[in-house]
Amino acid sequence: PRVEAPPAARPPLKSFAELVQLFADRKEAALFAELRMHVHLVRFESGRLEFRPNDRAPSNLPNRVGELLTAWTGQRWMVSVSNEAGEKTLHEQEADRKADALERARAHPIVQKALAAFPGAAVSVKRLDAPAAEEPQSEAEGGAAPPPEEYPADYAGPDEEDFA
Repeated sequence: PRVEAPPAARPPLKSFAELVQLFADRKEAALFAELRMHVHLVRFESGRLEFRPNDRAPSNLPNRVGELLTAWTGQRWMVSVSNEAGEKTLHEQEADRKADALERARAHPIVQKALAAFPGAAVSVKRLDAPAAEEPQSEAEGGAAPPPEEYPADYAGPDEEDFA
């Protein structure tokens, strides 16, 4: 396990999501995944984390998280387990956001018209602010077809006059 000195002027962690991202930034992939998929946040404040782990979380998770946070931030972190239900895991929250965006896209009048015009067509939603992938090759060049244009979850869709 790597324990590095805290960065010189690290701003305090403002949310559980920032805390979890710190584990990705510090190349602690296993702990990052555990925190995203197996932890239900109960309470978060600077220097204190309280969560309910699900049955797939390792028993030493609170100790490891506390040790690394303390080492990385230079601030003592108290990490404890709770019996309270807490929030959905970050992974579940992301899945809910994606499902909601897909439902809203399917319900949009223009998408409804497109689906009526092209039976069997699929609807896909992707964030526009996601990192750009390499330019895909066209099918004629031996690559797969480029993915359909995708929209952020809060995108209401084009207006009718956009197609006039």
